Amino acid sequence: MLLLVSYLSIPLFLGLFPPTQALSQTLTGQIRALVVGGFASLVRAIPDLISVAVILGLSVLLMRASNAWFKAVELGNLRLRWFYPEWARPTARLVGIGILLLGAVLAYPYIPGANSKAFQGAGLFVGVLAALGSSAVAANLIGGLMLTYTRAYQEGDRVSINGTVGIVHDSALLVTRLRTPVTKW
Repeated sequence: MLLLVSYLSIPLFLGLFPPTQALSQTLTGQIRALVVGGFASLVRAIPDLISVAVILGLSVLLMRASNAWFKAVELGNLRLRWFYPEWARPTARLVGIGILLLGAVLAYPYIPGANSKAFQGAGLFVGVLAALGSSAVAANLIGGLMLTYTRAYQEGDRVSINGTVGIVHDSALLVTRLRTPVTKW
């Protein structure tokens, strides 16, 4: 804020002295051109920003409808012969992620500056980071999907994993929580 005030006050102070009045007028013209250009860019971007808002709004509404549908399946209010109620929560998360990604892909072309080299470079950098860091997460996610959709165990089942015996307390795509008996030392 201090830099902005300083930059705006420099032409004012330079205009007070006759030898620097031409420099003051040049700086004032540059500031005016910058402000007018920025405002014009903002006005040109309004339709694209409205498109992004509409796409993201529809995505949120679709996610809420999907979550409500899967919640009804989980609670037993909606029964499907081929879909087990314990599949509802992980499937709702997967569908929600899919809807969110689809919304982002549809909104991307409307983001102001999306075609700039800097935006493309940042996207490439994020893509490389995701590719390098996702191998372990992807393996765990696929393992969680396999355990969930093959119905290998359900909440309340007693299981033994690497010699640890416990009761399945909670199951998600990336983690399964066991309640183990307390032993006294």
